[in-house]
Amino acid sequence: MMNFHSSLFLLLLLLPLLVSTTEKQVYIVYFGEHSGAKTLQQIEENHHSYLLSVKETEEAAKSSLIYSYKHTINGFAALLSPLEASKLSKMEEVVSVLRSHPRKYEIHTTRSWEFAGVEEAMKSSENMNKEDIWLKSSYGKDVIVGLLDNGVWPESESFNDEGMGPIPNSWKGICQTGDEFNSSNCNKRFFFLKGQTVTPHKLQKKLYPLVYAGQVANPDVPKNLSGQCLPGSLSSKKAKGKIVLCLRGNGTRVGKGMEVKRAGGIGFILGNSLANGDELAADAHILPATAVNYQNSLKIMDYIHSSKAPTAYIVPGTTVLDIKPAPFMAAFSSRGPSDISPEILKPDITAPGLNILAAWSEASSPTKLEADKRVVKYNILSGTSMSCPHIGGAAALLKAMHPRWSSAAIRSALITSAGQKNNQGSMITDASGNPADPFQYGGGHFRPAKAADPGLVYDASYTDYLLYLCSIGVKIDYTFICPQHSMGPLNLNYPTLAIPRLRDSVTLVRTVTNVGGSKSVYFVSMKPPLGILVKIWPPILHFNSVGEKRNFTITVKVADGSITGKGEKPYGFGWYMWSDGIHDVRSPMAVSVA
Repeated sequence: MMNFHSSLFLLLLLLPLLVSTTEKQVYIVYFGEHSGAKTLQQIEENHHSYLLSVKETEEAAKSSLIYSYKHTINGFAALLSPLEASKLSKMEEVVSVLRSHPRKYEIHTTRSWEFAGVEEAMKSSENMNKEDIWLKSSYGKDVIVGLLDNGVWPESESFNDEGMGPIPNSWKGICQTGDEFNSSNCNKRFFFLKGQTVTPHKLQKKLYPLVYAGQVANPDVPKNLSGQCLPGSLSSKKAKGKIVLCLRGNGTRVGKGMEVKRAGGIGFILGNSLANGDELAADAHILPATAVNYQNSLKIMDYIHSSKAPTAYIVPGTTVLDIKPAPFMAAFSSRGPSDISPEILKPDITAPGLNILAAWSEASSPTKLEADKRVVKYNILSGTSMSCPHIGGAAALLKAMHPRWSSAAIRSALITSAGQKNNQGSMITDASGNPADPFQYGGGHFRPAKAADPGLVYDASYTDYLLYLCSIGVKIDYTFICPQHSMGPLNLNYPTLAIPRLRDSVTLVRTVTNVGGSKSVYFVSMKPPLGILVKIWPPILHFNSVGEKRNFTITVKVADGSITGKGEKPYGFGWYMWSDGIHDVRSPMAVSVA
């Protein structure tokens, strides 16, 4: 028989174990994705029935339910003991049971600014007083950003006014709130939003059969299309319960996942083609999915074909930072030359546009597919529409710092200060890994901290643009009379240079305005396109004060012996740059020969 002291000692040893098996904690019970067949009420009743199976009473089951997920995922959050959670995890319909560690997060877009070098400029002690763009711009105070786009959802938390100051006095427009227009109730919160999320534990690895789509395609599907998971192409008998490797090509990315789900697949891998290279676009897939670059796509294909029973497992998604190389030009990015006016080098500049977290309209599913019944507040999007807010925000900061600068001066500062190298120190590439050119990135990747102090700017007035439009036969201001003899579109004071179909030589004039030091001297350097001679005169510019302007001429000539054969030659690229030892004012060039 145990004495009192030994019994007490044993009780003390068992107490932590007893507490750990009975203490209630928050768990998330996950059943997988929604089929869309049940109503929201049916889903909640189903969740309640599972809780009732592990609770002693119906009242205990109801009181333990914290939240029932009905839109994005099928699952619920509840207060459970470890033993109750373990019972639920063993049920066939339950995919996983995760213990929740509630933690408040701030969802934001500030990684864009760190990626663009703004945060680094602030951290550098030598730049604290010189390049602190946030403080110098007062965080863009009293500057209004106008973006023309579609799909705005005013109810989104992204447009919450909390913490924002009053509407600037310079705002003369109107704002829409619901069905009414009101100038005093504008949504002002654009750049930051707050929310909460739950970080799940690592899922237990469960292996699933891994197949290539071509192996589970219906026999009537053409061989060259069998691996692309096009609608109706997969055999339900062969694909059910498997992870399927689908290749990019024809069809939409989310549509391929829809086909895998239709055929009963448990998940899918989207493999890039050679043309897509390293570009990995995040999509709102309707089943567990991942995207891999071209090289990894080949490795997975080789594994499938070289293994008797290839398998794969699904784990929660995580955020991965410092991917290399970055930036690179996405395959969907706009390309030059301009069809309307090839004498203006387009695009002007590039900014982050791939896999950007953005507010989403709750009136549309995240994929916009009819079969997708999910409702989400945020989505990860890709496109030039995602780049525009980055440039708009940078322009707002520059306008706050330099309120007297024109839009042309701000454009010039952004273009001439942009970078052409990635985070590996190499030149920016396209999605396939080939060197990119100014018809893909313009001046380069935007660098707001550099643009805040560009040294020189190429300014242009409203009249300058009207004269340019006259030269290409476009009239937008009928109060302005076009001159009889046009200067030609090449003479618009633009910070870049594009010359299509050069026959012999052309000379044009550019004007730069000093916005740097009061006493400064700039020297020119250049790298002309192959087969092209470029002369800039004068090669040295002296400035005695801020705001002073200096003209220079650029003569572009076809090099002797460089023209062979018939027809127009492809564009060649180069650059010229003014430097004073502190500022590098770089202008890209694109020239084709007729």
